[in-house]
Amino acid sequence: MYNPLILLGSNLLEAFIRCGHEHFVRQSYPRGKNPGDKEIKAAFLISHYAEFHKALAHYRAMEGDRWRYLYNVQNAYDREKLFTAAGQPSGYQVYANILEKDWVPSREMGERIRKYLDINLGWNLSRYDEVRVKLFSEFGQLFLTLTCPHSEAKVPLADVEGP
Repeated sequence: MYNPLILLGSNLLEAFIRCGHEHFVRQSYPRGKNPGDKEIKAAFLISHYAEFHKALAHYRAMEGDRWRYLYNVQNAYDREKLFTAAGQPSGYQVYANILEKDWVPSREMGERIRKYLDINLGWNLSRYDEVRVKLFSEFGQLFLTLTCPHSEAKVPLADVEGP
């Protein structure tokens, strides 16, 4: 599975806090765990929020995730746990929910996107039609927005990647 996110570090966490992000949501992040790496027990994703209601909406959307947690940096216990996570404790990988602004799909991803369009969306594109692709995260899940002159679709990245 493709993983476009970076590992969370203490400097990045401090920068989030300085910018007014006081609320953080932790969730499991299977995309961040390399199946061949036996030393990594689990991977997590930490999303940052300045507004509590947005963090709470994300937290509630993760209802089935037993690893979900809503941190508030004003709480000393939560703050300590966040910095522990940012230190990348042994056996775990903790990612920050940050994507490149100008993400460009790799050649392989481009081929998967074209295949997905042909099989699942039936857009009937000519070879001259341009498809714009944007990667974004919503509640910690990765999606693609696919746009061509006559259509637009929001699809989970996992669906495009296929089995």
